[in-house]
Amino acid sequence: MQTSGLIIVISAVVVILFFVLRQNFKDRKKLTNQLNQDYKKSKDEEGDIDIDEIKH
Repeated sequence: MQTSGLIIVISAVVVILFFVLRQNFKDRKKLTNQLNQDYKKSKDEEGDIDIDEIKH
């Protein structure tokens, strides 16, 4: 009786750990994508130039 109860508890812990880790990786990927999208681009990447930089 004690062995089967222990096996059930260990199985439940492994399943919960699996789902928590999987969700953590999904959240990390989502956060990484969000931070990459929100990153302010430099003027060179945007294609903007200042008046002082115009060559005649």
